[in-house]
Amino acid sequence: MRVLLSNNPDSLRAALSEYKNFAVVEAEFGGAEVMGSSDSITLNHHVRPERQCPCLFRTADFPAEVRGNVEAVGISHFDLDTLGGLMALRGTKPEGHQDFWRLAAFVDLNGPHAVENQAMDAYRQLAAVWAWSQKNRLFAERDGSVTDVTDFVAKAEQAMLRILNMDADLMREGATLTHEEALLNASSFRTAFNMFFDTARPVLAVVRVSDKFTNHLYRHEGLVADLVVALNTTSGAITVSRRDGTVAVDCRQLVQTFWGELAGGHAGIAGSPRGQVLTQSDLETFVDWLTLTKDR
Repeated sequence: MRVLLSNNPDSLRAALSEYKNFAVVEAEFGGAEVMGSSDSITLNHHVRPERQCPCLFRTADFPAEVRGNVEAVGISHFDLDTLGGLMALRGTKPEGHQDFWRLAAFVDLNGPHAVENQAMDAYRQLAAVWAWSQKNRLFAERDGSVTDVTDFVAKAEQAMLRILNMDADLMREGATLTHEEALLNASSFRTAFNMFFDTARPVLAVVRVSDKFTNHLYRHEGLVADLVVALNTTSGAITVSRRDGTVAVDCRQLVQTFWGELAGGHAGIAGSPRGQVLTQSDLETFVDWLTLTKDR
């Protein structure tokens, strides 16, 4: 069973059409999707939110005669949710471990910042996955071409099986990552402030400065922020992100109102114009503007 990766739906569709029976896992491209050769082996859920996350499927959901007929699987990206669905289709996913897979699905839909209990084993396993993924990255080719990533998926499956079995070395790497994230949370935090939009309550923003990405750090000492406003001192970019879709702020509209049309991104996360190197003084000016101006 080959696994084919592409960030272009037409390219992926063309490659899969060479096979009689093919599945897809999160083969989704914005509002479009690539379908499998039958609905039962089409594991998409963002375009079709009534469907469950692929990582919640079990090997038992795909009988051996179904799996044996699947010649190829198409994916648009590779993450834990994708891997869980692939393992079920490929027959490599062991029974059990439902607490872990339920947490993986929750994080896929809500983000890691939404997890409140980080002491549970499932979260420790999740941190181990993130640590492994930082060292073993897989991205689609930017030109939209199709890549056979079967060998990488097999490698990821082996790591996943070790993590599900609480492998000491991989769990230790996950614990190190969690510790480093806590240090980054503490060191990057600068202040918190309220923005007053025409919403039912103020929008709470935290300001962060670091040479690393920090727009995933919404929690700080009991605070759960709606927005992160972060200066990356490596790139010189200021980025605004929102916790989830319930926050009534369009980040792209916000940054374009301040910096103009060269600022970019989307509603969930957006930043200052590419190529501009901004400083802490620029960050302070931007934060002052956010604090004082209403109705953006």
